[in-house]
Amino acid sequence: MPATISADRIQPDADHLAIGAMSCPAPASEYEAWAKRLVSRPLDYRLDGDELVLESGTVTLRLSRVVD
Repeated sequence: MPATISADRIQPDADHLAIGAMSCPAPASEYEAWAKRLVSRPLDYRLDGDELVLESGTVTLRLSRVVD
């Protein structure tokens, strides 16, 4: 999905979001709906130590690298 990225914000172009689990039963369809809502508005982002933190409204998503 295309996005515009600035120093602290990602503005996704949700009109170009590819959807794959839309007709799946729950919980897959619920996960997809949540992800679509997340990227339907701007995301603030920052690094917090080894984590990438994405925030949109009341949702905070923390991504960290898993080392095997």
